[in-house]
Amino acid sequence: MRLDWKGIVKPLADKIVYASDAYVSVKSSVNDLAGSLIDFSRPVQGPADSALVELTRHLRPWTAPGLELIRLGGDHDGGYVMSADLSVNRAISVGVGRDISWDVAMADRGVRVDAFDHTVRKLPRGAPGVTFHKVGVGSAPGCRPLRSLVAETVGRSECILKIDIEGNEWGALAGEDLEQFTQILIELHDVERVAVDPRIRKTLNRLYASHFPVHLHANNYSSVFQLDSLWFCSAVEATFVRRDQLDGWQPADTLREDLDRPCDPRSADISLGGVLALEPA
Repeated sequence: MRLDWKGIVKPLADKIVYASDAYVSVKSSVNDLAGSLIDFSRPVQGPADSALVELTRHLRPWTAPGLELIRLGGDHDGGYVMSADLSVNRAISVGVGRDISWDVAMADRGVRVDAFDHTVRKLPRGAPGVTFHKVGVGSAPGCRPLRSLVAETVGRSECILKIDIEGNEWGALAGEDLEQFTQILIELHDVERVAVDPRIRKTLNRLYASHFPVHLHANNYSSVFQLDSLWFCSAVEATFVRRDQLDGWQPADTLREDLDRPCDPRSADISLGGVLALEPA
């Protein structure tokens, strides 16, 4: 009998390795080291570094008088830091998987949530106030453009967008009008491709034109990477607030790491404090 290495053996081996104490110990040590590697006070050494600096300047958090940040959802992967201003009553949640803790927390606060995911048959549990749609966002089979799904659910009403679709966000958001969203909570993947994928810079430039980033957190399941000389994390969680929601915006001088929780609770978080050395875009 021939074993299916790719489909069975390797996933099982990976699961055993990732569950081991040795892996967790090494990963925590690597993550601790990564925080010191991510340092944007260092000089740029080439075009890839320049592209990374441009991207990171669009993620460097801002703050404003009256901005209060809270954490909603699970204590680990699935929880999000966002503005406490939930004055809108609708939210779009793209990519739900097996964790709907954020969706439930929003619904508990009176915000009706439309949740979209073409990779699962249904929500993992009942959730009053959360409506599931078995459709994804983008151009792949089973997906439709974001503008189409928004039009059929919230119409032109202002709402909050949460999106985590494992790297497909760059294509899904390209060319979309994002000004309808008072807040955008997004997990950004494949950041190491910033120098070769023009959609990444284009999408962040478009988002930054109408929204300020207010929070940034590394997904510690992911790895860090080096381009010409600078280091960064390949997947980050970012929260954006529409600029007209507050006055007196200014660059933040600290990161709200007190609100963060490691996505992988077994391993240390990755500090992104090195981004504060950058001037905002």
